[in-house]
Amino acid sequence: GWMGITERALAQREAGYILLVPLVIGWLVYVRWSRISSVVPRYSAAGAALIGAALAVYFGIGIGWDKPVGRHTGAVLALVGVLMAVLGPRLLARFAAPLLATGFLIPPSAILMRVLGEPLRWLAVKAASGIHNRLGGESFIRGDALVFFSQEHWQHVPLTATCDVLATVTAFWIVAYGFVFGTPLRAGVRGVALLLAPLIGLLTCIIAVAAVLLLADDVRSLMLGAYQIWVGWVTLGGAFLALVGVIRLLVWAEVPVRRYQLAQGH
Repeated sequence: GWMGITERALAQREAGYILLVPLVIGWLVYVRWSRISSVVPRYSAAGAALIGAALAVYFGIGIGWDKPVGRHTGAVLALVGVLMAVLGPRLLARFAAPLLATGFLIPPSAILMRVLGEPLRWLAVKAASGIHNRLGGESFIRGDALVFFSQEHWQHVPLTATCDVLATVTAFWIVAYGFVFGTPLRAGVRGVALLLAPLIGLLTCIIAVAAVLLLADDVRSLMLGAYQIWVGWVTLGGAFLALVGVIRLLVWAEVPVRRYQLAQGH
């Protein structure tokens, strides 16, 4: 199961965000490390029960039905079960945020990528084409391709080469999860930030595609071809800066966003 997760993360760009998850988990454990001194680890039978459930999922769905999601889910559940069996639920409760983040290690299913990924990509490209047309360009979607006027003729670019919105939004949501739970924010602010994260990720994808369409002809063709390689990471960075900007704007407006407020001048 863990080999399958690693292979998906390294081979498929739709699951590349999994490489971010260990970093996020490590950061969340680091900022909570002082909590470990207040709870004594205790063996727990609940961990053994969770390991049993993990084996049932792994062999029942993963092996019996030959579903990769069963093998991946079983592997992650087994890890959580081992931790709970050795450390106990009281200690793990102090590390609930990094523990829940292990769920991000499960790669997306093909059905999810088809049901959500393709409509989100179409929506982002459609909106970017509308911005491009508003600013004097000529572009539209025909079938599975983005058509735009360049170098005195119409060019066709497959939609799959323009942006991977689902992967970008998921990666940004994971980064936002690490940010909001790695900072002493109020619970309401954390909830709002996590709800806004998919929208911010979608908007940055739209802006990125529109910006590429507005570039010069030769640069535009080159960047659309390389979008999946590096522009997606630039979009992720831009989305994170936008989220940080929203938090800082709330702080500037003196909205109580942090759990602990310091007195003036301290």
